[in-house]
Amino acid sequence: MKQPDFTEIYHSTFGSTPRRVDYSIRFGTPNSPHDIQFLSSLVHDATIDKDRVLLRGQRLTVPIIRECWEFGLIDREDYLEPYVSPAMLSLFPVEEYEWRFKTGDYPLQDGELMIQSVYLGEDFWGARSGFTVVVAGDSDA
Repeated sequence: MKQPDFTEIYHSTFGSTPRRVDYSIRFGTPNSPHDIQFLSSLVHDATIDKDRVLLRGQRLTVPIIRECWEFGLIDREDYLEPYVSPAMLSLFPVEEYEWRFKTGDYPLQDGELMIQSVYLGEDFWGARSGFTVVVAGDSDA
């Protein structure tokens, strides 16, 4: 069985040059769970400085440093590292949020979180509104 090439999918969807990525979840359609899964792959291993997160009205803005896996690795003298880029994760509408991160094995700065996944809460299935989107990962403490 041939597996999909996610780098190819990324490049055909967003382009082959590093730039701003605008991606929207199509809530209220059968695509919602798939869109969330794709968003999760975009922000996997991104780090968050939770002190810079802002909820203004119903818009939650989360500044992240995203690992850009779709552009491969940078070959440094002694090691390989992924391309990284500052980005903004913006969620709307948000009524409230809470952190659900476990202490991890990764070396993180104080107040820093690392996203492992984004998924729909159990209350999504059958909900007409007011469901949970979970951002999960590791924390420094």
